Amino acid sequence: MTGKPDPVPDFMDDGPGAILALTAAVIWFYERKGEHLRCEIRQLIEGDKFALVVTMPDGSERTELFEDGGALNRRSVELEQMLRTKGWNGPYARDI
Repeated sequence: MTGKPDPVPDFMDDGPGAILALTAAVIWFYERKGEHLRCEIRQLIEGDKFALVVTMPDGSERTELFEDGGALNRRSVELEQMLRTKGWNGPYARDI
């Protein structure tokens, strides 16, 4: 270890958009018929803002931004209910 910080990942270049903190993330999964869907909550660097990132089985991502933790929590519960009604099992930790 050189003591130097890790290089900035490509997705965190100087382009437009929110920069996400890499240290504050919660990840969980859903499973349906051998396919896996990944949900991740990331805390934005600025203020009490969050991103909910859903990665579909085909690798495509959908990101929703939230101004506060309450709105994020309500949306997470809504998403879980919707996924269960569509036949997804979960949420599961990483070791499914």
